Parts: sequence; structure tokens; C-alpha cells
Amino acid sequence: YCAVTLKVMAENRQEFCRLMGEVMPVFSKYDWRLIHHLGLDKSAASVGGSRSDHPDIFYHLWQIPSFDSLISVMNLAADTGAYVELDKLVISEVQNAAVSAYYDPAAAAGADEDSDDHKQQRFMLEELDMVRDPALCNEFAVQMNTTVVAMHSKFQWKLLHAFIGSTGQTNRWVHLWGVPADCDHDEAVRYYRTSDTPWSEAYRKTVKTWRQSWWEPVSYGGGE
Repeated sequence: YCAVTLKVMAENRQEFCRLMGEVMPVFSKYDWRLIHHLGLDKSAASVGGSRSDHPDIFYHLWQIPSFDSLISVMNLAADTGAYVELDKLVISEVQNAAVSAYYDPAAAAGADEDSDDHKQQRFMLEELDMVRDPALCNEFAVQMNTTVVAMHSKFQWKLLHAFIGSTGQTNRWVHLWGVPADCDHDEAVRYYRTSDTPWSEAYRKTVKTWRQSWWEPVSYGGGE
């Protein structure tokens, strides 16, 4: 995977979305597939002032054939007019390469039907900084298989992707959950992290710090 976070001024959102629709075929030439394209839910973010005071933040999760393909893709994109215009709109960009976690449902399924983000109403991105203990991390991964089933059964949460960063913060594990809008999110998170279950115990032993953020699907092509 290649996970990318981009910041764009709110007034440039529509143009950014339009240009992304033009640029995506360029990446597909190297078998890069944009499997999730999301926008930060500002209503759930802790920001001061008006919504328009803050840049829009986009999250792209690409499925890529290899990390080595990054240079070729960037060189090709740099010769594309739409990408050059798109790049002018981006205030900041962070790219991180990642590999599937042991319990990544997409990898287990053999990969990879295209995701339709609009089938999910909200998304929770969870970033976990883990202890440096292979035995504890392995137990966490084993317990996550049970967690995924329980969270879907009880709250209709669906783990879409799970991956471990190869660049950026070391030993950071990332989960992308699809969440129904009518779910009690606070109750679900409490159950997931603090319930009297083996996976919550593994979570508490293994996760040093965590960060969660809420996202919404974004359409590319005609803008929003």
C-alpha cells in the first residue's frame, strides 16, 4: 500500500476533486489503484474557528504493485498537465509505504475487488503505535481476527484494511474501519478498546498510543 494524506485550501476543494478525476488514469498505467479516497469529517475534528478557516484534508489509500514503482509513477505524473495543476493546490502531502498486517481482510480475500466508498457511510482511521515486543504484537494480531467478527456482529463495523507502516513512524499499525452512520460510535469504541475481552486486554498491553479520525467518502471527476 501507499497511504497519502493531503491538505488543500477549502476554496480549492472542487477543483482538486476535478483534477484528481483526470489524474487517476495516469497512475493506473503502473497498476496503482486508488482503493479509498476520503475527506476528513470536520464536524468530528477538534478545530477552532469556522470550517472554512481550515484546509480540507484528504486521505488516499493506494494499492501498488511494489514500492519501486513510486519513482516511475511520479516521473510520469510530472509530465501530465492535470497533475502539475493539482500539485499547485496541495499545501502539504505525506506519503507512507505500508504492507498488509497478518489479519488484513483484503489480503486474506486474495485481493482485491474495487472498493466503493459510498457503500460505507463513515470511516474511522485508527493509527496505533505499538510496543516493540514481537510476542505481544503477534498475540494482538491473533486477537484481531476475533475482534473483526465481534465488531461486525455487534455494531456492523467492517474492517476494510489493516497495514503496518514501512516508512514514517516505526511500528505503527493502521486500521481503516467502515462504520454505519446510525451506529453509537462512542459505545462501539469503548467496547472495542476497554471491554472485558481477550482482544481488549491484548490492545491495552500492546498499544502505546492511539489516534483516531473520522472520514467521509469523496467523489472525484466532477468535484463535489
